[in-house]
Amino acid sequence: MKKYVLLITFSVMFVIFIFVGAAISVNIVPIVQLTKPEIIEHYDFINTSGVIEEVDKTEITLEVPVVPNEVVIEIGDYIEIGEPIAKINKDETLKAIVNMGNAFSTNEYSNVFAQESFTNQTVNIDGYSDKIPDEIIAASSGTITKIDMEKGSLTEANKPIITISDLSNLAAKITINETDISKVKEGQSVILTGAGFKGVEYTGEIEKIFPTARKIQNGFHQETIVDVSVALQNIDDIIKPGFTAKAKVITSQPKAIMIIPYECIYQDDNNKEFVQIYENGKVQTRYITTGAETIQGVEIKDGVNWDELIIIGNNTPFEQNERVRLPDKLEK
Repeated sequence: MKKYVLLITFSVMFVIFIFVGAAISVNIVPIVQLTKPEIIEHYDFINTSGVIEEVDKTEITLEVPVVPNEVVIEIGDYIEIGEPIAKINKDETLKAIVNMGNAFSTNEYSNVFAQESFTNQTVNIDGYSDKIPDEIIAASSGTITKIDMEKGSLTEANKPIITISDLSNLAAKITINETDISKVKEGQSVILTGAGFKGVEYTGEIEKIFPTARKIQNGFHQETIVDVSVALQNIDDIIKPGFTAKAKVITSQPKAIMIIPYECIYQDDNNKEFVQIYENGKVQTRYITTGAETIQGVEIKDGVNWDELIIIGNNTPFEQNERVRLPDKLEK
């Protein structure tokens, strides 16, 4: 009887040992998280920046200075061609010219009155009444974007006093580094974003590549760039001339590429890149060829098939054929 008790005791202890040993063995095998390659649409692009400009802009200048009696427009007003902008007070204009006297012979008006005689600090104004208009009218239709005149003050000759802009026709003037300009062609698409129109993307098309390069100061070194004009397509009231913009110039046709997360990729001592594959409970190391880097991950050109299970990066790579196990639920 005693022998049977001992036999049963040893049998129970052996079974417990087997189960405990198996549990310990399972817990020693590391758990891995897996992912599969993803297919995305990708295109090559160049990131740059620029400024929004009016394509059509009319600047009104007068060959003689004038004193407005009334300025009938304000910045932001829309005006049609031929509509009045300001009414001119001829008498006050002539008085202002006389009072300026010899000042005209030395300041910016000297070219206007170069043929006139200056005597006793007075100017001969004969014939100048005909050069002073009764009013200033709009030479084009558009929005008033700049006014450099005010009621009762003498304007400057041969300098813009009114700017009329067509805000429905805007362009972005961007700069491309000389190292990238060979990739840029007329007709390529451009995506624009900016702080002034946060949350809104504008699209455009390269309309003109300037024929010469120029140098700009970039920090402590000079950079050679080429100016490029981009015609905007989806213009609205949000985007305005003078806004700065970030531009993404699309330099290739979209194509499908296979990517994996950055954290799946290792480098060996020779800087060769590799990933580790989960295969039948073991780790298999695969050397890969990478391509484009995107926000979502890195393009894999060779070394991995689209349907394979890739181990998401461990702090250090596993050994070849090392046993690993999956969590209860596979995370992709």
